[in-house]
Amino acid sequence: SFLGVSLGAADTAHTYMDFEATMSKVQALSNASEQDMERLTETAKEMGAVTKYSGTESAEAFTYMAQAGWDTQSMISGIGGIMSLAASDGIELAQATDIVANALTATKKMQLQSIYPKIPYLHY
Repeated sequence: SFLGVSLGAADTAHTYMDFEATMSKVQALSNASEQDMERLTETAKEMGAVTKYSGTESAEAFTYMAQAGWDTQSMISGIGGIMSLAASDGIELAQATDIVANALTATKKMQLQSIYPKIPYLHY
């Protein structure tokens, strides 16, 4: 019984450390303010409580969004839809996030290229 409790506590501590490390990565990638990080952290925890995905998985999804240049509000607004996509298609949340982020980035790039086709110094 004692061993089970200590193993459970170790798992909980490990999960918390993974979550915190992932959220630190989100902050580094997104340059989010302290207030934005509080909102992102709360959203990741909430998603972990009300969906089949853990808070850490939600935080990992935020890393993909941050890498794609999404702002805090876009991440918070988009996470639910991406979770629905992942669940309905039976794919990992990180994979679904990567697919959506890449698709939106490619669409934005095509839009910029059509608006500014002859500006050689503009990097898309």
